[in-house]
Amino acid sequence: MMSRKKRQQIRHDALARVQRFLSERPGEDLRMRRLRKQCQKYEIKLRQGEVRARADLNYKAQVQAYVRAAERQTQREISVRELVYQAGVPQCLVFQYLCYARHVQKLKREFSGLTLGTHIDIAIDRWAMRGLDPVVLRRIADSVIGG
Repeated sequence: MMSRKKRQQIRHDALARVQRFLSERPGEDLRMRRLRKQCQKYEIKLRQGEVRARADLNYKAQVQAYVRAAERQTQREISVRELVYQAGVPQCLVFQYLCYARHVQKLKREFSGLTLGTHIDIAIDRWAMRGLDPVVLRRIADSVIGG
């Protein structure tokens, strides 16, 4: 168990690194800044024991894997937002389309081949019943599966 003083020192050091990092990149995209800050917070939680560590206790590799996954997720959300905006979808529905893209990504991890296609069709029907455009949903699914 870490002492309170040690946890505060770890948090302070990590936040100082984040501040230096963000100040070095003033023109960087806001999404990427948030992503980097999120990854730094994950590293802090991992070192403090708030997040479960890998069996081999290789913190550096675990943080790198988290960063890669978070970057992929951010890029996927950016591409989905572009698709949705090109289709002329109202801003209030963008979040639902992003949730749908996450759902398709989960299906992609769990299934493949014809089974994946069947589950995608079911998901399109389900999300279309919630008021989303099936054409846009199909484009998002093709984008997520293809990319």
